[in-house]
Amino acid sequence: MKNRILVAILTRQRPEMLEECLRSVIIQSIPDDCDIRILVVENDLRESVRGVCDRLAKLTKLPLDYVLETDLGIPFGRNRAIEEAVKQECNWLGSIDDDELAEQDWLRQLIEAAIQYRADVVQGWVKARYPEGDRWSHLLEKSDDKVIEKEGRLLQTAASGNVIISSRVFSCEGMGVRFDTAMSYTGGSDTEFFDCACRLGGRIVFSARPVVSESVPIERCKLTWLFTRSARSAAAGVYIDAKQLPKKQLWKKHLGRALINLVGFFRSLFTALFYLFLDRIKSKKAFVKANKKIARAYGRLLGLSGRMLEPYKEIDGA
Repeated sequence: MKNRILVAILTRQRPEMLEECLRSVIIQSIPDDCDIRILVVENDLRESVRGVCDRLAKLTKLPLDYVLETDLGIPFGRNRAIEEAVKQECNWLGSIDDDELAEQDWLRQLIEAAIQYRADVVQGWVKARYPEGDRWSHLLEKSDDKVIEKEGRLLQTAASGNVIISSRVFSCEGMGVRFDTAMSYTGGSDTEFFDCACRLGGRIVFSARPVVSESVPIERCKLTWLFTRSARSAAAGVYIDAKQLPKKQLWKKHLGRALINLVGFFRSLFTALFYLFLDRIKSKKAFVKANKKIARAYGRLLGLSGRMLEPYKEIDGA
């Protein structure tokens, strides 16, 4: 029996990025025992990328479908992809972001890793492509060797940019997990989704073999954007934990971590100042780390006050 796999791409007002992403997906090397379909979910109030999908559908033998999801917010689009996978009786749902490019064996490697590790979810490797003007973002990247060392490691959560999910996670007969629509613009709904799957017994595994590259807009290379990203991630983490932990335990956990973040901020700031005239690269790396630490402390306090940042109300890229 063939594996039925739906590859979903969620997009909104980024036709150029979507076209590049789709072109990388339609040329995938497909295993003989797999039946592959591609789905573009446009999360908007009107159709703006259907023409891109119709044009590229003529260039591939793979079925390429398009749906419009008018309830705005990332979780609504991702849940629509799940509903389409259920409707088409797919036993796997693959996901790639519209600002990513897949290597030609990306999908094959996801499938093979899922089989090899008996995984319900496989998280692949996302390599960032930074613009020439980037001064900060690339300094947070881990080396390729450190990423490859994680091959086969069990995870407690994942991100939706390069992933394949067994229907056992989202089907009504299985866990029935869905993305939390209260996190429409906050980011982190994928973290919450996979965290829930893990708690319900899902096996999540990292593999460095399925590779996609992500185009990072210059807007996301500013220290202010990096601060916001870390802060909203920390605030979302508090929201996720609040679903499971008693209030007293929640405050103890995240106040403690906020204090650790503050200590880390001062330590990294001291390191940045120490290396300022000795090693500019080390100084900049420490400064970026300090920025991340103070942002996470702020985000935790924000989350404990019941608030979250909503950076995804704004769209970057084209």
